Amino acid sequence: MEDMRISLPANLPLAKQQVRILEKCSEGLVRFVEQQILDVVNFPNCLGNFKVELGEQPTKFKATFSAGEEQVSKVFPNLAKVHEWLLSMTISYKRGDLHKHTSSVAALTRDDVAMEKAMHTLEGKQPDVATSMQEIQVDMGIELDKGGQGDNVTDVTHDFLSVRKLCDPELKPSVLCIHKGSFNTFVKLGASTPGLCGIMLGKKAWNGKVHVTAILLSTDSVETVLTNQRLEELCERNHLIACGIMLNGSHGEWAKRIHQICRHFPLCDHPLVICADYSVDEVGDVACWEVDNTSTTEEVSDPVQLSWTTQPHEQRRRLHYTICWLADFQKSFMDDATSKICEAVVSHIQKTTAAASLGPIVHDAFHRLVTIQGGGLCGWHSMIAAADLAKYEAIPRSDSGYPLNRMMLQQQVSSAKELHIKTCNDALEHCDTKYHESIRRVLVEPAFDPLDLEWISTATGLSIRCTLAKEAHMLKNIFILFCIYICVHI
Repeated sequence: MEDMRISLPANLPLAKQQVRILEKCSEGLVRFVEQQILDVVNFPNCLGNFKVELGEQPTKFKATFSAGEEQVSKVFPNLAKVHEWLLSMTISYKRGDLHKHTSSVAALTRDDVAMEKAMHTLEGKQPDVATSMQEIQVDMGIELDKGGQGDNVTDVTHDFLSVRKLCDPELKPSVLCIHKGSFNTFVKLGASTPGLCGIMLGKKAWNGKVHVTAILLSTDSVETVLTNQRLEELCERNHLIACGIMLNGSHGEWAKRIHQICRHFPLCDHPLVICADYSVDEVGDVACWEVDNTSTTEEVSDPVQLSWTTQPHEQRRRLHYTICWLADFQKSFMDDATSKICEAVVSHIQKTTAAASLGPIVHDAFHRLVTIQGGGLCGWHSMIAAADLAKYEAIPRSDSGYPLNRMMLQQQVSSAKELHIKTCNDALEHCDTKYHESIRRVLVEPAFDPLDLEWISTATGLSIRCTLAKEAHMLKNIFILFCIYICVHI
């Protein structure tokens, strides 16, 4: 007692009470009180089912994160590390990659688990706490109550060390059976998709119960989905019945409309309404109601606990369960591809038809009229002028396009002849043989026809536009006036 800094009072009943408190401490009830305090500690932004407990060592904390049937536990030195780990598990849970996260955690804690198992194997039996406390009391000179008569001391430890138990009311199971994986998919998708709803379609299964085999999702209004003509056709074609609806929103608002909604399921005796509310819990608080359509007296709706589907051992009697968007139900990849191809073809035909109905497309050409000197090399002079029009116009010329300076005239004629010879030689080397006859003709006679511009453009790398003058048809020999337009690189 002196080592624990507890003085022995003069009152014997009070001393007994302190001994009893010490006995409770040795039994571990103080740790239980600490655990109760730890249960009310708030961990902000942490979602899902998790629990933080005191570790086996006094300064350690054990955190457990539950994701359905899987549980992950880890020991931390302080609550800050616990909070950080719970946040990472919450992010993985929302992203859907928790399995990968738990695998990495298992790899990191594999050595700790092996060490813990070895320590449990080496542990011996714990000493008898009650016997030890009696020996302590005898050593201190405290007489034990052998007569069995109690004293007037009130034990207050029972009030704050008692275990608080929460008892939820037991709900009856639903008549309909729903696939657990499809249900979880809807709840997770509803957290990020406002206005999501799902129509449940089902049929009688191997065990005589109605199983929800298909959940068709939509973001349209509930009234639009329930009155969808395609939904009735799908039920009739696949021998299914509409047996319930899954909703996203406030429990209180949808609870008022349960009977109005269930009137759209006349073929189902016990339609099911499932509502996921994300206003309080970001993971989703789910409530379920079942309406008894067989009652003739009044409309009855009761909260129920969901019944999950099961599969028989026989393979041929098993059912397939699906959850998808209403527009994609029973659509194969081939149907989807065919539909997109047809839409693309129709769109192309419509654009082509619309363009043809508008008539020929006429562009305004912003060209400049420049007079080119003749002499049989006018076409070659035109290409040289178009290469640098500002330089060509800077040279003084007569009205017929000839330079006034005789030396400049001879230089331009020489340049045109060089361009003529070089172009013809390059065309014979690189152009197709079908043009060779025309090339040899132009090589002898520099004046060329508009049809020769095809191989001239290929040989020179120029984009050439040729416009025939209106006066050309009046001339006996169809004298052609060229208007050359250089479009791209020279």
